[in-house]
Amino acid sequence: MPSSASQFATPTVNIQSAASNDDAALSDTPLTITLLDIGQGDATLVTTPNGYTILIDGGPPGSGKHVTLPYMMDHNITALNHVMASHYDSDHIGGISEILAGRDGIADTSDDIRVTGYCWDHGNSTIKSTPSFLAYAQATTTCQRTALPGDNIYFDDDVSIEVVAVNGRSRFGILAETDSDDENAASMVLLIRYGEFRYVTTGDLPGGGGNPPYDTVDEESAVAPLIGHVDILHLGHHGSGTSSNLNFLKALSPDAVVISVGDNNSYLHPNPGTLARLHDLKIPIYQTNRGHNVGTQGSHIANGNIVIETDGNSFEIRQNPKSH
Repeated sequence: MPSSASQFATPTVNIQSAASNDDAALSDTPLTITLLDIGQGDATLVTTPNGYTILIDGGPPGSGKHVTLPYMMDHNITALNHVMASHYDSDHIGGISEILAGRDGIADTSDDIRVTGYCWDHGNSTIKSTPSFLAYAQATTTCQRTALPGDNIYFDDDVSIEVVAVNGRSRFGILAETDSDDENAASMVLLIRYGEFRYVTTGDLPGGGGNPPYDTVDEESAVAPLIGHVDILHLGHHGSGTSSNLNFLKALSPDAVVISVGDNNSYLHPNPGTLARLHDLKIPIYQTNRGHNVGTQGSHIANGNIVIETDGNSFEIRQNPKSH
């Protein structure tokens, strides 16, 4: 049903039979995936049952200091095990340097957010000179690690994050011929597993959509068979018309999609055509904000953070209001 209210929730969904409800409560210590309401961009905080923390993207400049860092402080997160940057666009990495600098905003002081593992990215930085990238590169100098297709990070007994593709390549080769400076095409595709639960996020990976001169190559169709069915798809490129092609959506057949998007954004995200494909496939849509207002009548709008919790057998999606 259409929803523009500030509250929404799914019933608990049993992964073995996604069409049925499971009345059993989730574990007291679930895997939690939080899409932070940072406006137009992406920042996702993952917390494993044993307390490992992973930040996937850091949102646009300003959001690290004013949204993500306060959220982490409220939840007593003073260090991160890993940081993963899907690609170098400013709406994905602009807040990372602010987060790592801590409350005082000054790097190399006692309140810095320490990264105990690695800061993963695609490593192709030879031509990047944007202020956001330079700040990100300086902040992650000591923890930077170039991700490779097939890399796996293991947490707890049954939690892992796999790099399915990065820099336009999977373990099996090139996804599509593209320009070397196509930042979106370099996006890291990450598959999170916990028990039977599967969640994928694709950065701004293109799927062949868009009109000249903004048309894109189709990398989604090549990567889709390597992913297969997922429970939740973090929709690529904020619901842009360049991503989420029909073949990709059918191959992944997600039980739900989540979209990180800012209200009244100038990019017209999420694209009405993308939303129409999801509606035609009867896939529930959950958005941090309404975004571009056209076509969102069938979406669930959080007006805040989106929180996903799973015990590996079932999952639920709920809204978490802003506290700042």
